[in-house]
Amino acid sequence: MVLRALAILAPCGRTRCASAAVTRFIEIGVVFVALLLLGLQPALALDITIGAPGDPGHGNCFPFGCDTGTRYQQIYNAGLFPSDLSIRSISFFNHNSDPGVIEAGTYTIDLSATSKSVNGLDPIFANNVGANDLLVFSGHLGGPISGGVFTIPLSSPFAYHAADGNLLLDINVVFDPFQTSGTVFLDAHNGSFGTDSSRLCNFGACIGSLAGNSYGLVTGFSDSSVSPIPEPATLLLWGTTLTGLGLARWRQRRRQQQPYQEN
Repeated sequence: MVLRALAILAPCGRTRCASAAVTRFIEIGVVFVALLLLGLQPALALDITIGAPGDPGHGNCFPFGCDTGTRYQQIYNAGLFPSDLSIRSISFFNHNSDPGVIEAGTYTIDLSATSKSVNGLDPIFANNVGANDLLVFSGHLGGPISGGVFTIPLSSPFAYHAADGNLLLDINVVFDPFQTSGTVFLDAHNGSFGTDSSRLCNFGACIGSLAGNSYGLVTGFSDSSVSPIPEPATLLLWGTTLTGLGLARWRQRRRQQQPYQEN
């Protein structure tokens, strides 16, 4: 069908030429849509969510909904990542206190591959940070969120290779003075994360490495820079447009080839 659709129109009689040309242009449009669909398949964005769903009925306010403490680390098992990932956004989920309010402040977020194990973070934060540590976000966050998801687009993508070690999320925050207290409890595992993830922080119930074992937020990592695949209706429109242009071109050539008739 491809060869027939792409073949140059052969000379034909006037009674058969129109129908043959129409058929071939339609086939070209169909082939175009099929090839476009096949070619776009590798462009799917890679999204990985660790820990979904969280513990039913309650979440955790650390580090975005509690106004105490200044540093939070969470480690994710490298085995949960099926392939290398260029991380361009990080998402947290809010199904327990929607809508919620993020504590207003200046947040910095670093990512790195660490040699530490899940449930084995060192109480000294600096000892957990990997050699490829990268500042991926620095800015002000705060205010109400709704819709069940809280996504932070990163200013610098982080190229994570699972073979380099477990993934470490490192958050520092300086809260605004005279702020309104946040009230968000993001989806989390509170002692039920097993060997998938654990946390370390310098405030509240998670001070010290053992206190954060099997605790942590449900977290999504995404390469959101990849353009989405067009909807099927859009592809159909492209194919139809191509067919229409081909028909218009054929009609123009046919009129040019007809002998001029005087009135």
